[in-house]
Amino acid sequence: MDGVEFKELFKAAVETLREKTITPLLEADATYQEDSENEGNAEMHYLQLDLTEEQRKVCNRLLECRDKQDIILMLQR
Repeated sequence: MDGVEFKELFKAAVETLREKTITPLLEADATYQEDSENEGNAEMHYLQLDLTEEQRKVCNRLLECRDKQDIILMLQR
């Protein structure tokens, strides 16, 4: 096994462990579940809006920018 194969195998193992660890924690987290449900409802309502293509692009860009900011803030904690 060369270094590249080992790296890919290691990444797969880490991903498997992450899934087995994080998923049960998130499923048990009431705040996360509520936030996730609220996000799903908001997305459903957003998709039902009668927006032009340009309006939808503007909204999507705003959401992408906010997501990036949230990630940066989370990493800084």
